Amino acid sequence: MIYDEMIEFQAITANAIRKKLNGARRESSVTKAVELLLDRIVGAGNSLRVLREHAPHDFTFDGAMILRGIYDTMLQALYILSDPQNQESRARQYLDYSCVEKHNALDLFDNSQTHLGHHISKSSRRAIAEPMIKQDFQQVCQKFKDKKGKIRGQWYEGTLRDLAKAVGFESEYEILQKQLSGIVHSSAWALQEIGTLYKQPLLQMWSWKFSFRILGKYACYAGLTLDGIESELVRRSEFNIFGDQSFEPNEEIGG
Repeated sequence: MIYDEMIEFQAITANAIRKKLNGARRESSVTKAVELLLDRIVGAGNSLRVLREHAPHDFTFDGAMILRGIYDTMLQALYILSDPQNQESRARQYLDYSCVEKHNALDLFDNSQTHLGHHISKSSRRAIAEPMIKQDFQQVCQKFKDKKGKIRGQWYEGTLRDLAKAVGFESEYEILQKQLSGIVHSSAWALQEIGTLYKQPLLQMWSWKFSFRILGKYACYAGLTLDGIESELVRRSEFNIFGDQSFEPNEEIGG
């Protein structure tokens, strides 16, 4: 029961901070980018909360896949917020890359042999939308080209591991991303053994810890002062989850 109470308290507090941030927002590229990412993180945490309360089945693997998405999103948001001097430029890159993705979608449907692809490729609405999509792409594409002149596959340079290293969580990433990715891709090892390590309360506690990392950074950016409890949850979230001796997963957590 104590873990249920802790998880519920974290969920309530995280959602309360998010609500406070709505009242302290200031329009900027950083605000727009981080709000997209933060709402994804907090929303996914709330989804885990619903599963824990109402799922009639063991949702460990489904929860692990959600946590994988939370972690990926968290690293991107941390990367944007971690360096005050580059917050605006990184946020702008994140937002501008959507122009690349829209442009790539045109090629995707043009080359598709499916009915859907043909329908979208020949849509009468395309004549209206396509010129603007191409214009937006031309305005931003240079910033996403590599040394060979090719457009990279994501908005940031390097890999997700590079982002983890930049924000100080590379050793955490090495373990968590590898194991959760095994579950996402349904490897035999992961489905037989890894799932037993990620008990349902652990998934939720980590999901909220990852949320507090972003909530704390974003509160600083927004100039929002958190209360003592909120600040303490943010402080605790900053430790590597595999190095925090105040919480060690064991069989008792599995319930």
